[in-house]
Amino acid sequence: MKEVMSNIDIRLVLPELKEAAEGSFIKNVYQYGDIFVLKLYQPAGGTSQLLIQPGQRVHLTEYRRSAPRVPPRFCTVLRKYLRDRKVISVRQHDLDRILVIEIGDDDSTYKIVAELFGNGNLLLLDPDDAIFIAKRYRKMRDRNIVPKATYVFPPPRGTDIFSLDTDAFQKLISDSSESLVRTLASRLNLDSLSCEEICALAGLKPAKKVPELATQELKDLQGGLDLFAEKLKGGAVKPCLVLDDDIDPEEEPQPLAFLPFQFEVYNGHDIQSFDSFSKAIDSFFGVSEVELVDEEAKDAFDKERKRLETIIERQSESISKLEDKAANLRAAGEAIYSHFQTVQEILNTISDARS
Repeated sequence: MKEVMSNIDIRLVLPELKEAAEGSFIKNVYQYGDIFVLKLYQPAGGTSQLLIQPGQRVHLTEYRRSAPRVPPRFCTVLRKYLRDRKVISVRQHDLDRILVIEIGDDDSTYKIVAELFGNGNLLLLDPDDAIFIAKRYRKMRDRNIVPKATYVFPPPRGTDIFSLDTDAFQKLISDSSESLVRTLASRLNLDSLSCEEICALAGLKPAKKVPELATQELKDLQGGLDLFAEKLKGGAVKPCLVLDDDIDPEEEPQPLAFLPFQFEVYNGHDIQSFDSFSKAIDSFFGVSEVELVDEEAKDAFDKERKRLETIIERQSESISKLEDKAANLRAAGEAIYSHFQTVQEILNTISDARS
């Protein structure tokens, strides 16, 4: 099952983000665990919500989520510096899984950087591109994410598919002994699913080893890559969810993947079409979000049940102790009452002796 957005997904959802966000004003920022939502107001188009989940996804969302009563400190800082500021631009850095949102007003310009690779990160850069605040701080071999340091983009990963001609492509993969899909994924800036699709367009099996390719098959692979690149350049999306058909007929089909257009690798699967890529992605992750919320609600219920059971158990122990104490006091009282006449005579004798 597909779990994160690829760099190709980001490229193809970007026009939707630009249309909704550029020229709009950030009215508020919300944080739901590791999910961030920017509430945007477009003077000519009303409100919209831009969702960022570092390490996973970025798209417009229509889901309404319950915000915590007290926002986390990170969210509070974002609100302070982003509220009522205008979104100047939204762009993808190169063809990487990085989104850059430029925010500005008459006085200063800030940048939101959403890193969707690895564990992900969300950063706010000051007007000098220094790191003002980040969700995760860490020192790495090629760059450091620390306060006040100038933000440095990660080094490029693989070769840009739009810059490859036939000779460059053949040279790029010629020394590989791995399978086609492994070779393409490691040497091009593409995810494994996109590499499988290139193989499908070329009519080749992804598991086939590069050294086993005949001359014509190598040309076919180049043709598959060119065809895939042309689809991306065109930017024409036909968003859909691929549904899992291998389930009980009485159960509702579950989504396997979200796609900007139909992939050959999923031929034969049922699909659900959407009129925007954001809606397809939002629907896909919405299912898992609901499942997560249900699981969290169950955990919260179980935790509260255990807490109440503990209280009841302690109260039962206290009641038992009080009942024992009451029984002892009752027995003492009854003993005194049964010897009341004797006790009274003793008290009278003591009183007479004193007088």
